[in-house]
Amino acid sequence: DAPPPAARAAEDSDRAAPPPREFQHDDDQIKRLLGEYGTGRADNATFVVEVRWGARRGALVVADPQKLRRPKCACWPHEVLAALGIGGDHPAAPWLRVTALQRAEDAFVFGPSLRADRLTPDASYEVVMADERASMLERLSEGDRDKVEAAVSRHGDPLRADRLAADFKARAQRRLKSIDRQFAAAQSKNAALRDAHA
Repeated sequence: DAPPPAARAAEDSDRAAPPPREFQHDDDQIKRLLGEYGTGRADNATFVVEVRWGARRGALVVADPQKLRRPKCACWPHEVLAALGIGGDHPAAPWLRVTALQRAEDAFVFGPSLRADRLTPDASYEVVMADERASMLERLSEGDRDKVEAAVSRHGDPLRADRLAADFKARAQRRLKSIDRQFAAAQSKNAALRDAHA
């Protein structure tokens, strides 16, 4: 005689496999995997284009619309910044806005993304970037500009806010270059340490 269904279910639950172990992540492995993103490693469903901005060069990996669904194949401004080595933790990243990729006479504008079928595999594109790092004073409201001017005039200095803004802009440019140099040095030092421990 076969046992009743309830007894069979109890026996089956006793023999059931133990629950899977909770996932234990390996920080080094995750960092390695995250470090590989945006490094120009393409697979058979993607292609690579070179992006240039000033002295910076990078390999932008783009989903290939000939192999994947076309609506899913787009590239985004943050991906261009990452390919140039200006990731989210870069001090200049909040002030840089990618507006277009340009090749010869053709400019492909982001709005907000760029369709991948407009890009040519293995081609090289100049990045058109809105650099807002040095324009902080220009973006002050008129009331804030008046406050700056009033503070300057209280000290009896004939300096006006527009001259103060020009001086600030020049100092900001010098500091930005210094920050970029320090960041690049820290990145290469970190890469050397990673390679030494690999």
